[in-house]
Amino acid sequence: MEFKFNSNDLIKIPKIALCKIDLQMLGYLEAINIVIKPTFCSLSEITFKCYKGSNFYDSIIKKMVLEVDGFGRFQIDKVNKNTDGQTEYKEVSAYSYEVSLNKVTLSFKDDTVFKLWDAVEPEKSLLGIVELQTGWIIKQVDSSLLDKYRTMSIDKAEVYSLLMGDISTAFGCYFVFDTIEKFIYCYDKDINSHPVKNSGINLSFRNLIKDMDIKESSDDVITALTVNGAEGVGISLVNPLGNNVIYDFSYYCNDEDWGIPSNVQTAINNWQAKIEEERETYERYVAQRRQLAIDKEQY
Repeated sequence: MEFKFNSNDLIKIPKIALCKIDLQMLGYLEAINIVIKPTFCSLSEITFKCYKGSNFYDSIIKKMVLEVDGFGRFQIDKVNKNTDGQTEYKEVSAYSYEVSLNKVTLSFKDDTVFKLWDAVEPEKSLLGIVELQTGWIIKQVDSSLLDKYRTMSIDKAEVYSLLMGDISTAFGCYFVFDTIEKFIYCYDKDINSHPVKNSGINLSFRNLIKDMDIKESSDDVITALTVNGAEGVGISLVNPLGNNVIYDFSYYCNDEDWGIPSNVQTAINNWQAKIEEERETYERYVAQRRQLAIDKEQY
């Protein structure tokens, strides 16, 4: 998202245009009490109020699209009618337009092995299938992700949820959406490959920040997570450890206050690196084993 500032380094109140579901613009709304909550790697949200008699008031309904200057498109999720005792008004909430990807569902059965992206034969890759089924364009995929394969078995998954959930986890990537051009960017989660760009804007309590609330909860720290589904479904077929347990010691290893000895941290890091190194080999053996089982049944 692109934030626009005036000459005094104060953020501008954006104009909000109302569009039909086919993205045809109707015109600008007379919105007040605008609150925008931009979120990285999740849906952003906008809320505002419009009074009866204002521009396109009767056309403000669920599923209509908003084009917010500097923030992209949003899809209306809720519209509540209220009154202040004199005039009727609508309270509107909407989520960033990538949520519309959830109107398309995909299914991959029988533990199919997929490449994340193949520009030559996109229909044989996960993101290629997303592109073909949704009309959104895969604009960029990090080169470090191009040779990764994963085994997927998905039953009627909504596309946005699939991208942000199973695909992000399996391939170690994250997605950025251009809701105006309908572009999808796929990046490796290794932040070192994407250094932070200096925008020249300084956020402080003297200009944009009104208050800050930071909470830490030890209940949210998990080092070992067992993944089990119905009817014995697990992740052993895609987990190089051969079981249904995912380990993550980064919270303790990255904080010196826990006093984890350096040799223990080194051993953990080497162990995790070895797991990733052997992931593709493990998946290849799993695929071969599955094929042998199929061949055996045929004979």
